[in-house]
Amino acid sequence: MNNLFDLKFGWITHTGDVFSCAEYDHLSEEVLVLAKSIKGFREWYDPEYETIKSIEQDSYDLIEKDEHPEWHCYEMANSDFHSECLTRLYDAGWIRFGSYDTTNYELEGFKHAFTNQADKIQTLKDDAIENNIHLTISIRSPR
Repeated sequence: MNNLFDLKFGWITHTGDVFSCAEYDHLSEEVLVLAKSIKGFREWYDPEYETIKSIEQDSYDLIEKDEHPEWHCYEMANSDFHSECLTRLYDAGWIRFGSYDTTNYELEGFKHAFTNQADKIQTLKDDAIENNIHLTISIRSPR
Protein backbone atom coordinates (compact mmCIF):
# COMPACT_ATOMS: atom_id res chain seq x y z
CA MET A 1 0.00 0.00 0.00
CA ASN A 2 2.97 2.36 0.21
CA ASN A 3 2.34 3.33 -3.41
CA LEU A 4 -0.96 5.02 -2.47
CA PHE A 5 1.08 7.76 -0.82
CA ASP A 6 2.98 8.18 -4.08
CA LEU A 7 -0.21 8.46 -6.16
CA LYS A 8 -1.46 11.71 -4.55
CA PHE A 9 -5.08 11.50 -5.80
CA GLY A 10 -7.39 8.63 -6.62
CA TRP A 11 -9.76 5.97 -5.35
CA ILE A 12 -9.86 2.71 -3.45
CA THR A 13 -12.73 0.75 -4.99
CA HIS A 14 -15.18 -1.51 -3.16
CA THR A 15 -13.00 -4.46 -4.23
CA GLY A 16 -9.86 -2.89 -2.79
CA ASP A 17 -8.33 -1.90 -6.11
CA VAL A 18 -6.38 1.36 -5.95
CA PHE A 19 -6.01 3.71 -8.88
CA SER A 20 -4.91 7.28 -9.34
CA CYS A 21 -6.54 10.23 -11.03
CA ALA A 22 -5.37 13.69 -12.00
CA GLU A 23 -4.99 16.27 -9.27
CA TYR A 24 -8.41 17.22 -7.85
CA ASP A 25 -10.10 15.37 -10.73
CA HIS A 26 -11.82 12.54 -8.88
CA LEU A 27 -14.52 12.42 -11.55
CA SER A 28 -12.27 12.26 -14.58
CA GLU A 29 -13.32 10.34 -17.67
CA GLU A 30 -11.09 7.42 -16.60
CA VAL A 31 -12.80 7.28 -13.21
CA LEU A 32 -16.27 7.42 -14.73
CA VAL A 33 -15.46 4.58 -17.14
CA LEU A 34 -14.64 2.40 -14.13
CA ALA A 35 -17.65 3.69 -12.20
CA LYS A 36 -19.97 2.59 -14.99
CA SER A 37 -19.23 -0.99 -13.97
CA ILE A 38 -21.07 -0.35 -10.69
CA LYS A 39 -24.56 -1.81 -10.80
CA GLY A 40 -27.05 0.92 -11.72
CA PHE A 41 -24.47 3.67 -12.16
CA ARG A 42 -24.51 3.70 -15.97
CA GLU A 43 -28.31 3.65 -16.06
CA TRP A 44 -28.38 6.74 -13.84
CA TYR A 45 -25.31 8.50 -15.29
CA ASP A 46 -25.97 8.42 -19.03
CA PRO A 47 -29.34 10.25 -19.05
CA GLU A 48 -28.19 12.70 -16.35
CA TYR A 49 -25.03 13.49 -18.31
CA GLU A 50 -27.09 14.12 -21.45
CA THR A 51 -29.30 16.53 -19.50
CA ILE A 52 -26.24 18.47 -18.28
CA LYS A 53 -24.82 18.64 -21.80
CA SER A 54 -28.18 19.86 -23.10
CA ILE A 55 -28.31 22.66 -20.50
CA GLU A 56 -24.75 23.62 -21.42
CA GLN A 57 -25.59 23.66 -25.13
CA ASP A 58 -28.66 25.81 -24.48
CA SER A 59 -26.41 28.41 -22.86
CA TYR A 60 -24.04 28.37 -25.84
CA ASP A 61 -27.01 28.74 -28.19
CA LEU A 62 -28.10 31.87 -26.34
CA ILE A 63 -24.64 33.39 -26.83
CA GLU A 64 -24.89 32.78 -30.56
CA LYS A 65 -28.24 34.61 -30.57
CA ASP A 66 -26.67 37.57 -28.69
CA GLU A 67 -28.77 36.80 -25.66
CA HIS A 68 -27.65 36.46 -22.07
CA PRO A 69 -26.73 32.83 -21.40
CA GLU A 70 -28.17 31.18 -18.32
CA TRP A 71 -24.83 29.86 -17.07
CA HIS A 72 -26.03 29.74 -13.48
CA CYS A 73 -28.55 27.07 -14.51
CA TYR A 74 -25.75 24.99 -16.00
CA GLU A 75 -23.42 25.58 -13.05
CA MET A 76 -26.04 24.57 -10.48
CA ALA A 77 -27.07 21.48 -12.43
CA ASN A 78 -23.44 20.51 -13.05
CA SER A 79 -22.55 20.97 -9.37
CA ASP A 80 -25.50 18.82 -8.27
CA PHE A 81 -24.53 16.21 -10.85
CA HIS A 82 -20.96 16.00 -9.55
CA SER A 83 -22.18 15.74 -5.95
CA GLU A 84 -24.51 12.92 -6.91
CA CYS A 85 -21.69 11.10 -8.74
CA LEU A 86 -19.52 11.24 -5.62
CA THR A 87 -22.40 10.10 -3.41
CA ARG A 88 -23.08 7.13 -5.67
CA LEU A 89 -19.40 6.13 -5.64
CA TYR A 90 -19.28 6.40 -1.84
CA ASP A 91 -22.49 4.40 -1.64
CA ALA A 92 -20.90 1.67 -3.78
CA GLY A 93 -18.10 1.41 -1.23
CA TRP A 94 -15.45 3.53 -2.91
CA ILE A 95 -13.06 5.63 -0.82
CA ARG A 96 -11.63 8.81 -2.27
CA PHE A 97 -8.07 9.80 -1.36
CA GLY A 98 -6.06 12.91 -1.93
CA SER A 99 -3.08 14.90 -0.74
CA TYR A 100 -2.57 18.58 -0.30
CA ASP A 101 1.18 18.19 0.21
CA THR A 102 3.66 15.36 0.66
CA THR A 103 2.81 14.68 4.30
CA ASN A 104 -0.95 15.20 4.51
CA TYR A 105 -3.46 12.76 3.04
CA GLU A 106 -7.18 12.38 3.40
CA LEU A 107 -9.46 9.41 2.89
CA GLU A 108 -13.17 10.06 2.43
CA GLY A 109 -16.10 7.70 2.09
CA PHE A 110 -19.10 6.20 3.82
CA LYS A 111 -18.67 4.19 7.01
CA HIS A 112 -19.47 0.86 5.36
CA ALA A 113 -16.55 1.33 2.94
CA PHE A 114 -14.09 1.82 5.81
CA THR A 115 -15.56 -1.17 7.61
CA ASN A 116 -15.29 -3.36 4.51
CA GLN A 117 -11.72 -2.20 3.87
CA ALA A 118 -10.63 -2.33 7.54
CA ASP A 119 -7.44 -4.33 6.88
CA LYS A 120 -6.38 -2.05 4.04
CA ILE A 121 -7.13 1.07 6.11
CA GLN A 122 -5.13 -0.31 9.04
CA THR A 123 -2.18 -0.95 6.72
CA LEU A 124 -2.46 2.62 5.43
CA LYS A 125 -2.55 3.96 8.99
CA ASP A 126 0.55 1.92 9.89
CA ASP A 127 2.36 3.10 6.75
CA ALA A 128 1.40 6.70 7.50
CA ILE A 129 2.81 6.50 11.02
CA GLU A 130 5.98 4.84 9.78
CA ASN A 131 6.50 7.57 7.15
CA ASN A 132 5.48 10.60 9.28
CA ILE A 133 2.39 11.18 7.15
CA HIS A 134 -0.71 12.81 8.60
CA LEU A 135 -3.69 10.73 7.50
CA THR A 136 -7.19 12.11 8.00
CA ILE A 137 -10.16 9.78 7.65
CA SER A 138 -13.42 11.56 6.85
CA ILE A 139 -16.58 9.51 7.17
CA ARG A 140 -19.37 11.07 5.15
CA SER A 141 -22.98 10.70 6.14
CA PRO A 142 -25.20 8.93 3.64
CA ARG A 143 -28.20 10.88 2.40
